[in-house]
Amino acid sequence: MQPTLPKLGGGKWFGPPGHSGSLTQRGVVTYQLSPYQQRPLAGAMKKGIFNVFRRTSQQLPYVIPAFVLFYVTYSYGNGEHAYMATKEYKKLHGEDEE
Repeated sequence: MQPTLPKLGGGKWFGPPGHSGSLTQRGVVTYQLSPYQQRPLAGAMKKGIFNVFRRTSQQLPYVIPAFVLFYVTYSYGNGEHAYMATKEYKKLHGEDEE
């Protein structure tokens, strides 16, 4: 069910612009810029580089601990793997030498 539109004096229906019976608008000026005159990258070099630096530096406290933890774990794993591949480890743990 649609609500009825209020009736203005003189029998004209006041509705959305463009519908039959609506009042004409006067004094409304619109401006438009041609797509060929727009500058989509205006200020990208001047402001963009500093913005990237600022946003990256704000995220470093969250990213660096993860990288440090990964590096320590990876280094420990590589060291253990290298030690387990030596003759000394195999002799201590009774594994057959190949």
